[in-house]
Amino acid sequence: MANLHSASVSAASHAIRESVPHILERLGIPVAGLVSDSRKAMPGVIFAAYPGEARDGRDFIAQAVAQRVDGVLWEADHYQWDPALGIPNAGVVGLKTRIGEIAAHVYGEPSRALHMVGITGTNG
Repeated sequence: MANLHSASVSAASHAIRESVPHILERLGIPVAGLVSDSRKAMPGVIFAAYPGEARDGRDFIAQAVAQRVDGVLWEADHYQWDPALGIPNAGVVGLKTRIGEIAAHVYGEPSRALHMVGITGTNG
């Protein structure tokens, strides 16, 4: 019989995929807008903070809070939230890979109204 306690697996790999509405409900506030660039942070939006190619957006949470965002969604893997920030927040495992899905929900699924046209030919 295998020793189940000997396996070292991160919590992220066992996380249940949480629905977007549930993620946003955890904030406890209405969400009208979403930004991931702290320079665009302002009242009325939620700041999404996750590691990027060059910088980690979580390093800019305090700046976004100072600019009076309504709340923060943050990448939960390898990060500890500072409760002293005193703002609605929700940690999300894999936030970078889910931000498009979250934004689509926040903005009313705009891609559903798009129509696709395809043109083919002998050279295409």
